[in-house]
Amino acid sequence: MTTEVDTQSVSIATQLIGLDAKWLQPFDVDDPFNDKLRLRGFVCQKPDYRYGALAITHVGEAEMAQVVLATPKLHYPFGKDGFFHFLPIKSIHLYEKLDGTNVLAYRYRDGDGQWRLTYKLRLSPTLRNSRWGPFLHM
Repeated sequence: MTTEVDTQSVSIATQLIGLDAKWLQPFDVDDPFNDKLRLRGFVCQKPDYRYGALAITHVGEAEMAQVVLATPKLHYPFGKDGFFHFLPIKSIHLYEKLDGTNVLAYRYRDGDGQWRLTYKLRLSPTLRNSRWGPFLHM
């Protein structure tokens, strides 16, 4: 990952996402599903509807400004006190949560304007193996 972030890329990303740069985490990764095509940009860290959104600034060497919204974060139905707080309801269905991993398929345009399909974890621009699981290998 590149440690230097140029100010023009930051400016583009803040305009795309609509947030101050303090909410953006830079990335510089190879897309494992598209011949390791290099993606550069920022992942949004603000816990609102943009949480996990990507502001892609470069694909390969081409400047290709584009936004990818991520799966919205669902709020838990309980407060810090541990008690559940629901709106008035008539019935409810409960399901066991077997896996909490969020994998999103998304498309982006490459430097030639072609659509590419890849996958991401909530706060990662591409699918990868991590301490939480071997997601790329799955």
